[in-house]
Amino acid sequence: MAAARTNDESVFTALVSTLSDTTIPAEREILVNALGSFTHPELLSKALDLYLSPLLRSQELGALLRHTRRYGASLDVLIAWLDVSYERVQEKAGPEEAALLPWVAIDICDAESRDLLIKIFSRSGRRTEALDIHLHRVVEQINDQIDWREVLIPEIRSYFENKT
Repeated sequence: MAAARTNDESVFTALVSTLSDTTIPAEREILVNALGSFTHPELLSKALDLYLSPLLRSQELGALLRHTRRYGASLDVLIAWLDVSYERVQEKAGPEEAALLPWVAIDICDAESRDLLIKIFSRSGRRTEALDIHLHRVVEQINDQIDWREVLIPEIRSYFENKT
């Protein structure tokens, strides 16, 4: 995964090549995790698109998405990808797994991104009871984070301003 942080396209290509040659589940998980760790938008988009190809197995979605949510720009790429690819992801992963997808955006800390997330998962034809339950829980946590930021950031700033 550290190699993916270089955002070097030759590393990306080597990971994909190695992944296509291995059938050992533990090796595949490491490689898929690494592919999901790229932070350059173009490379991350290519990695996400691999899920829609035969190269990645349906059960490898979690490994691919595990690290994408940790970085702001990567989260933006992920959300945009989910918006255009949700139906294909749901078809490959299955409705139960797709219902868990709102959790990848749990680190959202602003109202604009939260509202976009709600819009994406509330589109006609996407809604299921399970998806609605998970989306509701994620939105509750995002709202808590937004509230905490509004309270804590000014207090932290004030504390450090008063220390100097």
